[in-house]
Amino acid sequence: METILVEGGITATDTVSIDRSVVLKAASDEATIKGCIEIKANNVTVDGLKITGAENSATTPTIKVSNQTGIKLTNNEITGNGNGIYVTKVSENGTVDITNNEITVGMTGIAIGSCENEATVTITGNTLKGNDKHGLSLGKVENYELTITGNTFEGNKTSHYSGRNFVSEPEDEIPGEITQFVDSNNIVGDWHLEWDTDGSGTYKNRVLLVSGQADAGENGNENNNGETTELGDESNGNGDGNGNGGDGE
Repeated sequence: METILVEGGITATDTVSIDRSVVLKAASDEATIKGCIEIKANNVTVDGLKITGAENSATTPTIKVSNQTGIKLTNNEITGNGNGIYVTKVSENGTVDITNNEITVGMTGIAIGSCENEATVTITGNTLKGNDKHGLSLGKVENYELTITGNTFEGNKTSHYSGRNFVSEPEDEIPGEITQFVDSNNIVGDWHLEWDTDGSGTYKNRVLLVSGQADAGENGNENNNGETTELGDESNGNGDGNGNGGDGE
């Protein structure tokens, strides 16, 4: 497979489209792409770059993946106005690995769109900090084999985690999916759960893992300090759907 080494800065006036199998790798600490990347081919690796996103767009993802397999996004520093990494869907029996990235953006750090395909998605070792929407947002991906471990979530404004694989509001117990998520990742500070029914269609009915302690009188759950917090029964007031953003709000 071809390897392209990036040594200095590349300024893109538009989105850089990758339409062939390639390894795009930093050759120095200064390796920067000032713009967005859209991956349109299978078997693409993006490794060790600083990627700043589009300056003239509030919604364009810094990295977008659409129906591919063999994608590896690793060791990157990702900023921008839209989602940091947006995977619209993974091809049937495909793989996507998102590892050891640092992501702070104007929307959601990592957004995985709804998809009925069977696929394997690995999200490990990333730092998702200070994102204006969610740290991680998952659409309805019941057929994905998901590994979400060793990530750090801190200061994400709407939620650390947004999950749509629920058909009704959880009651007194923390859903197993949330328990596994909290036990397998580093959630910095107190957290609580909220049930969000804002929006319409696919944008209804999600669980949000939100920073801070919940109001008294709601259903109790545990935070990462082993104390009791609450399962909120009020929406957080944020809707969804902006075309490029997918599950980013």
